[in-house]
Amino acid sequence: MTEFGHTPITDTPETPRDKDTILYLNNVTVSFDGFRALNALSLVVATKELRCIIGPNGAG
Repeated sequence: MTEFGHTPITDTPETPRDKDTILYLNNVTVSFDGFRALNALSLVVATKELRCIIGPNGAG
């Protein structure tokens, strides 16, 4: 469980082999001035899908 009370997803998506995949992220971590905004994010987005990343305060 994280400091925000959420259980992180630990399964990493398989490398996409589908022609409908338009975005593939694997284990992405992003920090700003020492603040970790993303930690080991893995995500697969297919054509016509909409995905959002929303923080604990609702910003995204």
